[in-house]
Amino acid sequence: MKNQTAYLFGWKYNQEKTQAVIKKRSQLDFLISIIIAFLIIILVSQFLAHLDRLIRTPLGTKDFSLINPLAINVASAASDEAIKMIQSQNDFTLTKSEKIKFSIGFKNNGQKVWERSGSGKVELRRKDSTGLAFKAALESAENKPGQIGYFNTTLQAPSTLGTYKFKYALARDGKTIISGSEFEIKISVVANTAKQNIAVSNSSQATVISFQTNGSGNASNEAIKMVQSQNDFEMTKSEKIKFSIGFKNNGQKVWNETSSGKVELCRKDANGLAFKASLESAENKPGQIGYFNTTLSAPSTLGTYKFKYALARDSKTIISGSEFELVIKVVAKKSKNTQIASSQNTVIITPVPIATNTLNKPVGLAEICLSIKTGDFKAATVDQKLIDECLKIGIKVTDEGTSYVKVEVPVIPPTVTNTNPIDNSSTPTPSPSTIPNNIPAPVSSNNGPLVRIGLYSTTETITITANSNYKIKDQNQAVLAAMPVGVQSQVSFNFSTRTYTLTGNGINLATSSYLRFEGDNSNTVFEITSLNWRPAWNQSLNDNRFLGKLEVRYSPYTSKLWVINELELENYLKGLAETSNDSPLEYQKALITAARTYAMYHYNRGTKHANEYYTLDATYDQVYKGYNSQLRLTKVSQAVEETKGQVVAYNGEVVVTPYFSYDDGRTRSYQEVWGGSFKPWLVSVKEPAGYDKTTMYGHGVGLSAHGALHLAVYFNYTFDQILKYYYTGIELKKIY
Repeated sequence: MKNQTAYLFGWKYNQEKTQAVIKKRSQLDFLISIIIAFLIIILVSQFLAHLDRLIRTPLGTKDFSLINPLAINVASAASDEAIKMIQSQNDFTLTKSEKIKFSIGFKNNGQKVWERSGSGKVELRRKDSTGLAFKAALESAENKPGQIGYFNTTLQAPSTLGTYKFKYALARDGKTIISGSEFEIKISVVANTAKQNIAVSNSSQATVISFQTNGSGNASNEAIKMVQSQNDFEMTKSEKIKFSIGFKNNGQKVWNETSSGKVELCRKDANGLAFKASLESAENKPGQIGYFNTTLSAPSTLGTYKFKYALARDSKTIISGSEFELVIKVVAKKSKNTQIASSQNTVIITPVPIATNTLNKPVGLAEICLSIKTGDFKAATVDQKLIDECLKIGIKVTDEGTSYVKVEVPVIPPTVTNTNPIDNSSTPTPSPSTIPNNIPAPVSSNNGPLVRIGLYSTTETITITANSNYKIKDQNQAVLAAMPVGVQSQVSFNFSTRTYTLTGNGINLATSSYLRFEGDNSNTVFEITSLNWRPAWNQSLNDNRFLGKLEVRYSPYTSKLWVINELELENYLKGLAETSNDSPLEYQKALITAARTYAMYHYNRGTKHANEYYTLDATYDQVYKGYNSQLRLTKVSQAVEETKGQVVAYNGEVVVTPYFSYDDGRTRSYQEVWGGSFKPWLVSVKEPAGYDKTTMYGHGVGLSAHGALHLAVYFNYTFDQILKYYYTGIELKKIY
C-alpha cells in the first residue's frame, strides 16, 4: 500500500510538473505571437504607407488617400493645424530702432482648442538661434477649431542699416511649433523712410536683399483709382465745378489727413505740386478707399486744356498709380455734342450723350469706377460705400455698367387719361413721378418676405397674360382695368413724355403712374408673351412665366423701363437656375441656403437696386428663370422646402454670402478681392483633398460651387457642414 501510494503521488507530481511546463510554454508562445503580430502590423503599415504615397501621386494631390479615403472627415481638408488668414504687413521699411504695430490672424485648422493661458496655450514666437522668443499672446481667451485667432505685437527695427529677415511661428506651451504657422518678415532699416535700393553685407543677423521701389501696374502701385465724378468737362469761362475722386490705398502705409505722412491731391505744373484737396477722412488704412473733394475753375480763355494731377505724400513724393489727367473745354455756350479741331494746345473731345436705353444696354457709359467689373456683381459684394459715393455725385454703378443720373426728381402726381381709341394729339405728357413710399410692404408668411426681382429692362412693348383673372392697378392701388383669364394686355412707354400706355380687352388709357399686374388668387401665373428667354440647350423652351405679381416701372434715375416680379422669397428660390436636377440634394440645400441668405441680406439693406425699385436682378445677382424653371428643377424645390427659413448668420446677424463656380485650389478672402472692412466669415479656405484645381472662374470669395459639390459627392458632407467649411465661424439660423 505504501509503495502504491508513493507511486501514485509521484505520478501526480510528474503530471502537475508536466502541465506547469506546458502552461509556461503556452504563455511564452502567446507572448511570441503578440510580438510577431505587432511586427507584422508595423511592416504592413509601412507597406501601406509606401503604397499610399505611390497611389496619391498620379491624382495630383498629396492629401487624397485611396487607402484611407475617410481621413478627410477626421483630419480636415488641409493637414496643417494653422492656416494664415490675415496679416497687417509682410515687409517693413523703418528707420533705426523704429517701432511699429503688427497683427496676424491664423485659422485653427486642427482639433484642439488654442488657449490664451494655462495648459495648451498658443503664443506667437520668434525663432532664433536660442530657441523660441515670446512675442504675443492669443488675443482671445480661447480659439476653437475653425475660428481665427489673432496675435498683436510691436516690432522694433534693428539699430543698424540693412535688410533683415526674421522667422516667426505659433508655439504650443512655448515649445511645440504648430504646423502651418511659420512665416517670415523682412525689415529694411533705412536712414529715412523713403523706399530705396539697399544692399548690406552678410552677417549672422542680416541677409543681402535688394529692396525695390514700386513698379508699374496695379499689383504694385500704392494707389488705384476707384471712383471719379468726371473725366472731361465742358465749362464756360471761369466757371467753377465740384470734383471728387477716390483712390484705394494699395500700399502698406497709412494715409493721414494732417501731420507726417499726410496725403493730398495736388496739381502738377511747371512750378511743382500745387495743393488741391486734403484727404476727406482723418486717416486711410491699407485696403481702404480715400476720397478727395475739390473745386475746379475753368480758365478765362476759350480752348481745351489738359491738367495733370496726382496724390502726394508730405507735399513732395508722388504716390505711384495716382497720376491722372483732366480735360477742360472752355466754351462760350455749353453744347452736349461738340467736336473741336486739334491744335497745339487742344485735343479732340466728343462728350458722351445720355442715350435712350435698349434692352440690357447701359447708358451714359463713362470711366467712373475703373476697378469695378460687371462680373463683380455676381455675388453683390462690391464696396457699398463706393457705390453710395458714386450715386451722390450723380453716377449710378450697376451690374450692366455705369450711367449718369439726376439726383433729384420733381414731385408731380400721376395723371390718367382714358381714350378709346387713344388720340395721340391729346395724350398727356406728365413728368415722371417720384420714388413713392407705397411699394407694397412685406407680408408675414412662412414663405418669407416679398422680394422684388428685376427681370429685365426694355424699350419694347410688353405683352402680358395670366392663367386666372387679373387686375391692373396704378401706384396708388387703384384698379385701372380688370382682365379675364387668357386675355393679353399690352404696355408701351414713351421715354420722351414718360407716359405708360395700356391696351387690351377694349381698354385704352395713358398714365404717368407705373402699372401693377395682380392675379385674383395667390397661385396666379403670369406669362410675358413678348419675352423670349430661351435656354441655349433647348430653344423650344421659354422661361417667360412667373408666380406672384408683375410691375412695369420706369426709373428716372437710370432712364430704364423695368419689368419687376414681386413674390415670396421661398417661391423666388424655387425659380432659381443655379444648378441642375442631377446634383446631390445636400449640395442643392447648401446652395439654396446661401442664396436665401444672400437675398435676405440685400432685402434687409434695401440699397443695392433702390433706385430701380427692386431687391435683386434676375441675371447678375442670382440666375432666376421663374415658374417654368421651378417645374423643371424639382430637386431645387425640394431643397427649398427642406431648408425653409434657414440663413447663414455670424454673431447672430444675417450676413452676405457670396458664391462662385471654380477656383485654383483655395478661395479668396473678402478683403483680398474687394478691400473694405474685414469680414471674418469670408476668409481664404483651402479646397478639400482631391479637388480638381482649375483656372479661377468667378470672384473666388465664399462658397465654391465646384468644391461644395466635391464635398457632397466624395465625403458625404451635409449641407450645414458644406456651409461651415466655406463660411468660417458661422451658424445656421431659422428666421421664419
